Amino acid sequence: MQRLVPNDPRRRFPIPISAVDDLLPPVRAALIQPASTSQRIIRIPPGAYPIRRSAWLFELSFGWRRTPERFLGFGDDCLTIAEINDDGKVSAAQIPLACLLEIHMETVLLYSSLEFVWMQGKHIETKKIEYNTVGETLIRRQIDRTRAACPTMLAPIPVPPREETLAPLPLKFRNYLRSCLLPGEPLHAAVFQPAIRQTAGTFRPYISPNRAIGITERFVILVEDRQVLRRGERSAERDYAMIEHFYPLQHIEHITLDTTPDVSWLRLHYAQHVQHGGGADVGIPLLPAHAGLLLDALQPATELAC
Repeated sequence: MQRLVPNDPRRRFPIPISAVDDLLPPVRAALIQPASTSQRIIRIPPGAYPIRRSAWLFELSFGWRRTPERFLGFGDDCLTIAEINDDGKVSAAQIPLACLLEIHMETVLLYSSLEFVWMQGKHIETKKIEYNTVGETLIRRQIDRTRAACPTMLAPIPVPPREETLAPLPLKFRNYLRSCLLPGEPLHAAVFQPAIRQTAGTFRPYISPNRAIGITERFVILVEDRQVLRRGERSAERDYAMIEHFYPLQHIEHITLDTTPDVSWLRLHYAQHVQHGGGADVGIPLLPAHAGLLLDALQPATELAC
């Protein structure tokens, strides 16, 4: 890492750490993984993010959510998150890749966040890291490296070229789902599911936002708008946000399809030890035709898991 002076504007953005000697001793001790031969470390600077506040129909002044300085260590088989608290003490969380259940990434203009969900002993743990989008490419590169280390759960089979599978999707979702794929990663299935609303009721609230769902040999990938459409809106073209969800297939024990008057729910059920630790199954609302297509693509993965 280049040594940055206190007023260097680059200190506001995530930057790579190339020399561990530049780290404070407590941070270095928390991050270094002796068993890892190719660990990458990224510094996330402290930040302040506005919080929208309202009371009834009135908008109040913004509040501020402040985040500490953090360091992400990406190792061969483990992730480490170290943060410097207000009192100067360093706390760290270790995430073995074998215990990683979910990865969530959100981008809204210059705001980005990364969230990990993992199994810690007998409990589910969650950690969210917020940062400036200027450093998103740097972080995504390491997330892709982490995802590539997850085991494949779908046997190699002939699949159409990914561009052919992505072609029916709207441009926005086609591009984002393409960017979620690893180099050379086969895409077994992909669908675009427009926002779904209830078929009955006075206001017919929306059940889910616009989203694309992709199935690869390692992951179920969801790419969606940040918010469901509000009443009276016809499209989400003005929604500058995009959220990406990655669910490793290695932890999915079985899949069911529940039909309701409104939609078909494709449910990804975690293994029993994950459920006992508080892990909630993943439910994806879909139109029946889309649900059947994805269920057929995922069935071999559950057979392999069993």
